[in-house]
Amino acid sequence: MSQLETELKMSAIPAAIPHIIQRILILPHQHVAPKKLTNLYFETTDNQIRRWDMGLRIRGVDDHYEMTIKTAGKGVAGLHQRPEYNVELEQPKLDLARFPAEIWPENTDLTLLETQLEVLFNTDFYRETWLVDFQDSQIEVVLDKGTIRTHQYELPIEEFELELKKGHVSDVIALATYLGEKGGLRLASRSKAARGYYLANNKPALSLSVVNLSPSDTVAQQLTKWLSAIQALEEAIFANPTPPTITMPAILALFSDWCKKQSDLPESMQQSLRALSPLTFTTATDYYHVLWLHFKLSSMAWLLSIA
Repeated sequence: MSQLETELKMSAIPAAIPHIIQRILILPHQHVAPKKLTNLYFETTDNQIRRWDMGLRIRGVDDHYEMTIKTAGKGVAGLHQRPEYNVELEQPKLDLARFPAEIWPENTDLTLLETQLEVLFNTDFYRETWLVDFQDSQIEVVLDKGTIRTHQYELPIEEFELELKKGHVSDVIALATYLGEKGGLRLASRSKAARGYYLANNKPALSLSVVNLSPSDTVAQQLTKWLSAIQALEEAIFANPTPPTITMPAILALFSDWCKKQSDLPESMQQSLRALSPLTFTTATDYYHVLWLHFKLSSMAWLLSIA
């Protein structure tokens, strides 16, 4: 089965999780009690799956197994859209031939590839789920709490994911705004798989995005590049052992200068940018501030409105 997955990922401060859950419970919803999920992520020694911009895993819940591959997609900040293919398995063993043949690069030898794949890292976490009716949409909200592990390293998982099941992407952004009204959430662009690769590769410094604006770019395209660069810097600040050469206030100052020259940008987005002035971004707390979340969500909402 294949589908275009649209989801918004948000890292959470543990102390804020109970309050966020209370905001979910106010809404019409169906609740699924926490279940333990075990995920094995597979890769070749030369990172062939990653080089194809794919992710391959087997997920186990109780005695049920599912093989999933995610192919190349697109994303802005924490909003991701990418094709996903799922196949049920009787045991946690790869069977690549069961995926549609067209997803693979031409002349891929699946039998050979299967022999080259091994478990690179695993994620173990408890997932609690709410299927929420919000505005004109049905959105699945999941809370994942657990750990990403390799042989040498591990990282905690404390995050919410909002996945659109039926309706409008704009409602996903509106729900994220509602859940984050008291702070404690930040948009996170790195999937569990990306963080697992990061650990498996001995935690290399994350690269930063260069804002290469072309005169032929539309305002929306230029804004997307800015938001991607800002998000990449944020992820590097959290992951890299030494601070990046550019600070968040510095890139925001450059972004503000660009915004002032754009007559097409809505005033609401300009206001959300100016509202960031109290934040110094010298501690992690500022990245979980409601003002920071609102700035990124309002920018994302405008991009969607003109798409």
